Amino acid sequence: MRPIGVTDLIALRRAYWRATSAPLEIPPERRGRIDLGRWIHRHLGEILGPETALEVRVRGAGCVGRIDGLTEVPIEVKTGSTIVEPAQLRDARPDQIEQLAMYCALTRRVPGRLVSIVLEDREVRTCDVGVREPAAVVTEMIARGEALRSALGTEDPARLPRCRWLDRGCEFQQAGRCDCSGREDDPPSRILEEVGPIVPRPDIDREISERLHRLVGVSPPPSLERFRDLLYPRRAYFERASPELAKPFPAPSAIEAPDLYARIAEAVESGPLGDVARLPPRAPEPEEDVTGFRGDPLLLRTSRAWDPIAPEDLVRRAPQYALELGYRCAVTGRQSGVLLLGYERAESDSDRLEALEVRFTSITPFARRVREGSEELARALLERRPSELPACPAWMVADCPYAAECGCGAPPPRSQR
Repeated sequence: MRPIGVTDLIALRRAYWRATSAPLEIPPERRGRIDLGRWIHRHLGEILGPETALEVRVRGAGCVGRIDGLTEVPIEVKTGSTIVEPAQLRDARPDQIEQLAMYCALTRRVPGRLVSIVLEDREVRTCDVGVREPAAVVTEMIARGEALRSALGTEDPARLPRCRWLDRGCEFQQAGRCDCSGREDDPPSRILEEVGPIVPRPDIDREISERLHRLVGVSPPPSLERFRDLLYPRRAYFERASPELAKPFPAPSAIEAPDLYARIAEAVESGPLGDVARLPPRAPEPEEDVTGFRGDPLLLRTSRAWDPIAPEDLVRRAPQYALELGYRCAVTGRQSGVLLLGYERAESDSDRLEALEVRFTSITPFARRVREGSEELARALLERRPSELPACPAWMVADCPYAAECGCGAPPPRSQR
């Protein structure tokens, strides 16, 4: 079975409806809060300090999580419109305390650190949260995961506890997607029972507040959202200009067997704590995060090729992999990266994975192309002229939802001369 996210264990009913409902349209006011949160997380390295590992992947108890920061303690950063004082956090923000306690249990590091930020006022409250018995937290995580998987398997959430988000702005309740009544069982939280002292850290408040004041304001959305926008700029144009044509990508079910991509990701993320973490960018674009493996950019892809790619043939047979890894190196200032290729048609597991270290003589051409690609896409979107962008490769056309509008697959026009 697929692992369940730590955040799913905070509110099981909300996780159930998220997994079983079609994606909801995000209201403008909520979109604004999401954008602020994304801005904060993009600048985590500058906020938490250079000694902090960012967005570290952690697995255990059948769950997977991503810790905002990791030093000697796990750090969770939350944004909001108001500050809650540490003494009131257990009652006012139990979901945040539970999430941090679960990270403490998975990393076996206690206490955990919660950083609350109101970005508009650059106001910060930091506290250290103790956990008395991490093993008891892990036991409760396993029980919650089994309850969620059971509900998903039977398509019946009736035995899940009362939703904490009921009548508190739950998007599924507002859209009429859930059947929560508020009469469901509401047992006490076994995780909160294991939470120890919550200790304010005004010394860290001052450090983070000073760093926040040195940061510039929220910038406009970038032209390049993902690294693949540089590889397929015309498709990127239509994804931005005609999003209604896109086919929704179904989210993987928590009860189905993991595919090859998920199996490789699990193997990589199950190594020593800190091996897999986000690398801080040195450029504002693309917006997509760069995952690192032991300090170098990591690119994980699966292929339906019949034969593995020999290292010396990588650029010829699969230039898209080398290019995308080069762009990731360029925006993080690294000279080499790690490429993991999974082969779906391999007959045995021993032939299913290929790991390559790719070194670049210079990342300057890649950095230049990132800037040029951003300018080209921004200009095409402004002038509504996608034909000025390079066409996508022929193999992408068959399944492209924008093929009728784009013209990438059309034969080239005859010369009139």
